[in-house]
Amino acid sequence: MPLLPTVGRKALRVRLLILSIYGVLVLGGITMVIPFLITLTCSVSNRFDLEKYNPVPTYFWEDDELYCKYLFEKYEFNLLRRLHRLVHLTTEREMRMAKDVVGDFFPAVQHIRSGIGCPNIPLIRSDYESFLMRYPSERLCGLFPNMLEEKYRRWLKQKYTSQLGQEALAKSAQKNEELALQLFNRDNGEIVATEFALIEFNLDLSFSPKAFEEDQLRFREQRLFLAELEPQWKRPEMLDEFFERYAKRKYTTIANVNAAWGTDYEDFVQIQYPVTDPDAAPLAEDRREFQRKEFPLRFVRVPEEYAQAFRNYLQEILGTLKAVNLELLTHFDSWEQIPFETEYAGSRPYRKYWSQFVIERIPIEQREFSGFEIDYAKYLQDKYDDSESLSKAYAMSIPSIEGFRIPFDYLDYESFHQDRSGWRWFFMGYNYSVVLQFLSTRGRAVWNTFILVALTVMAGLVVNPITAYALSRFNLRGTQKILVFLLVPMSFPPEVSMIPSFLLLRSFPLGLLILGGGAGALAFVALRRLFPSWNKGYRGMLQMVLAFLIGRLCALPLCHVFHVPPSITLLNTYAALVLPGMASGFSIFLLKGFFDGLPRELYEAASMDGASEMQMFRVITYPLCKPIIVVTLMGQVLAAYGGFMWAFVVCQDKNMWTLMVWLYAFQSEYAVGQLNLIMAALTLASIPTFIFFIFCQKIIMRGIILPSMK
Repeated sequence: MPLLPTVGRKALRVRLLILSIYGVLVLGGITMVIPFLITLTCSVSNRFDLEKYNPVPTYFWEDDELYCKYLFEKYEFNLLRRLHRLVHLTTEREMRMAKDVVGDFFPAVQHIRSGIGCPNIPLIRSDYESFLMRYPSERLCGLFPNMLEEKYRRWLKQKYTSQLGQEALAKSAQKNEELALQLFNRDNGEIVATEFALIEFNLDLSFSPKAFEEDQLRFREQRLFLAELEPQWKRPEMLDEFFERYAKRKYTTIANVNAAWGTDYEDFVQIQYPVTDPDAAPLAEDRREFQRKEFPLRFVRVPEEYAQAFRNYLQEILGTLKAVNLELLTHFDSWEQIPFETEYAGSRPYRKYWSQFVIERIPIEQREFSGFEIDYAKYLQDKYDDSESLSKAYAMSIPSIEGFRIPFDYLDYESFHQDRSGWRWFFMGYNYSVVLQFLSTRGRAVWNTFILVALTVMAGLVVNPITAYALSRFNLRGTQKILVFLLVPMSFPPEVSMIPSFLLLRSFPLGLLILGGGAGALAFVALRRLFPSWNKGYRGMLQMVLAFLIGRLCALPLCHVFHVPPSITLLNTYAALVLPGMASGFSIFLLKGFFDGLPRELYEAASMDGASEMQMFRVITYPLCKPIIVVTLMGQVLAAYGGFMWAFVVCQDKNMWTLMVWLYAFQSEYAVGQLNLIMAALTLASIPTFIFFIFCQKIIMRGIILPSMK
């Protein structure tokens, strides 16, 4: 009978009540759907749009949003500001929160879209990339840092795996990766990483004038990797960045810079290193001071005729040849044996005195300076002769070749626009691909999880239903007490039982249970034969207690007699994962209540037809109780699938880790601070449970309809 009769529904108040109920239900549904959509959106985001928390990714249809994601993937923010000359923009958040990012910060995009007076971008790109391919890898940095690091790890893995074949050490795929990592650590002379996923690509730009890259294998490999890459993956170290840093440290504000140099800069990112001596005296003086004290020494070359002066400098500073050998960790027999490097090289103590000598004793006129801006100006000078020819070829106004800077804002947008559809698909799947690649290289994670869920399903279909069936069908004495005993653990947090369960599994008395149980069973049979009159009442209970005590006392001696270990460890086994969750007190209680509501006449008719209890359980109980069995089964499966803490405690061996344990490791070790990767991992982890619910949905709906039919 409906709560609201047909006539009553026509009243205005009732209709308003019904409308308000539907409104509350809709709002409740929205509060569930919106967080889920935000999670999905974050899982396909990067640094640019991660904190926007949009329910739907706007870059699916907005090219401007997609272009900003592309730039954030390619550059660190400070480098993006310099190369695209983003004046008055100090934080990433300002750029994220801008309503019209392209219109406010990227005039080059508007210029290209207008199609009026655009530079010759293909020629500019061709010249830049041809120069970059010949540029020394020691002066290069990487772009797309996240993607580049993944690419570098694959390159290393392939290199050392092929080396296994050369050394005849190749085995299975998983073993090959372990051996390749051992070769990598062996060749580096130390344990650089415990797995390839932890190897970092760390050729970061150092602004120290005395920065030096040690001659170590891992740095040489990174340089070799950079040299083999296509131009779009790398960029040169730029003197403009060093000179900007010098100006910031000296003048603090851009207003002070303009006052000293007579310029009209709006931001430090507009400052350029003067390739030639400028006309403005203050700027020329600052340039000379920068060259003298803060110019990167690895870009400096000095004449060989200063060799004797360098030896005299060491004698002046250190005094004796013995002191020089102690300081430089050398064994020179005479002053003439001390070498003089024309470039910044040698051991760390040698570089210390070499750099001091160059800065203090060699005039800047005698030093040969190099760097990207200087070398690229020479390259353009050789190819185009003068700025007029260069302006004509590039279709842009270029006052001087030395002052020309590559328009990265035009090059980036043109490169993005040519493949914007590919980038859209890339961002939709990149985070998921990183997570899947991580899981696919983690041994038996998927297989362990599959076995755990399969065993949990089997236990959930057998243990709980049979126990509940026995409590419901047979009028056992103390049934209510048994139910209370099963429900008591629910009043405590699961962590309370975790320690005793761990201790039990660590020393599981399997031998005692088997031999003691056998001895107890034999004792029980013998007591029933010897004392048949004790088979009923409290005497029957006494027989069971005596049999138990006999089995308990005989268990340990029998283990020694048959050389059976009294206990074994079940840690790092599937039994440790499955046994503690095989039976559920709440599921038994729920199933018993459902079984109690089934018609007793069905069992009486089946019993009259000669059906056994197992036949009645299989033919009558199971078909009628499928919905509630599936509901309890879903709870057990979700607990087993999503429980990473117990799986981590009882399985310290990584080969036994489940997906959830590996995803936890992924969040805490490999994706620190990268919320987009964590959201992608959580989304992927929810797919199996979603599929499981879809398959069980019809059966669960039957459980909702069945009570009203009865």
